[in-house]
Amino acid sequence: MKIAVSSFGTNLDAWVGSSLARCRQFVLVDSETMQYVVISVSPAQTVLDATLEAIRALAVHGAQVAIVSQARQECIDFLAEMGIKVISGVHSLTVREAVERYLRGELERPEGRTGGPLRVAVVASREGLDATVTANPRTKPRFLLVEPENLTYTVVHLDSLDSTGEVDPQTIQTLIQQRVSTVIVPRLSRNACQVLCTLGIQPLCVPRNLTVRKAVERYKKMREATTD
Repeated sequence: MKIAVSSFGTNLDAWVGSSLARCRQFVLVDSETMQYVVISVSPAQTVLDATLEAIRALAVHGAQVAIVSQARQECIDFLAEMGIKVISGVHSLTVREAVERYLRGELERPEGRTGGPLRVAVVASREGLDATVTANPRTKPRFLLVEPENLTYTVVHLDSLDSTGEVDPQTIQTLIQQRVSTVIVPRLSRNACQVLCTLGIQPLCVPRNLTVRKAVERYKKMREATTD
């Protein structure tokens, strides 16, 4: 079975992405082997044209199931007539998790379509929301993992950022396990940005010494602007 998952990234560990109308790519997964290919969706000027491009991509590549964060009912009905089942309302899951839950039948229930809130990882000088966004070069970087909606956080120490702004693979895996969708730092190398984007983790560079609280507020404004 070919399962297409709207994704922010380009592999199985990337987060499930946006709505059908805003989808830039699907990860098309063979449910028997878990091998996958990435399907790009052609850009379009209007929401209607973008939706049609996404539908066309699904049809051309033989998808039998489409997993997305949101889809209009008329799109779901239209794709059903084409023999493509749509699972909408999926959030906070990786592509791998979404496919595995679908195969176990868990996405048939609304409560099975979410993995809980995603968090924002902010590199900080110390604990607390009024700490500054910076790393002490003499110690392991401290990340505050913040839930943007209620500003609760946990603290992790990671071997992560060196002086060139690189992020090591172990840190990236830890961020995924901690359900991080965005990394906020004062500096990242181009290579680190590309690696994070591949996994659907959004890098956000902010001025050094901005507080964690202000950095999260900036992230929320940016998120609201892209979802309007």
